[in-house]
Amino acid sequence: MLAKLRQINRLNTAVLLAASFTLSVSLLAARVFYARDFAYWFLVWNLFLACIPLGISTLLLLRQDGKRPWIITASAFCVWLLFFPNAPYIMTDILHLHPRHPVPVWYDMMLLFSFAWNGLIIAIISLSDMQKLVSELCNKVVGWLFALAVLGLSGFGMYLGRFLRWNSWDILANPGGLGFDIADRLLNPTSHPRTVGITILFAAFLTMCYVTTRHVGRLHAD
Repeated sequence: MLAKLRQINRLNTAVLLAASFTLSVSLLAARVFYARDFAYWFLVWNLFLACIPLGISTLLLLRQDGKRPWIITASAFCVWLLFFPNAPYIMTDILHLHPRHPVPVWYDMMLLFSFAWNGLIIAIISLSDMQKLVSELCNKVVGWLFALAVLGLSGFGMYLGRFLRWNSWDILANPGGLGFDIADRLLNPTSHPRTVGITILFAAFLTMCYVTTRHVGRLHAD
């Protein structure tokens, strides 16, 4: 397993992510110890959800032997797409920032930013994994179109999660309600200008982060 992780350049990444996660959780633990306040404990759960798409994309990269039945690969892709918005979604938790005595607001700001960074970098790595798979299956142009489409859908998914409070598992728990809200906003976009605006802003920001990171990575590789 370690050899395969090295082969897909995931071992060093895993170490760096573990260090980053440790910093975030340590900041949260110190806050809990100091303030006896569990107000931000939900960040740990959100970080766990963010790791699901990364776990799926990593497993798909590790098993690029072409021996899996297509139905398994397709199912893994659908689950990945369903959970992917959970990674960048953590950035929206910054809305919870406000003074909470006795913890300084600057400390909570750093705490929230650290979790937001983890979510964003997880999203970038996981999407890069899937783009690589799609590019190898089709071509680079299709790979980039796939990535941009996912980023656009993620902007909409982040809106559904933050403002309508839907979760990924609601596709099973309450498919009717979720489907109605999605269909209503897709079929009547002029009736939901906030949906359109927020989706575009989220998608544009994620796209800039993703493209910039990929570009910087190539410069470093050269």
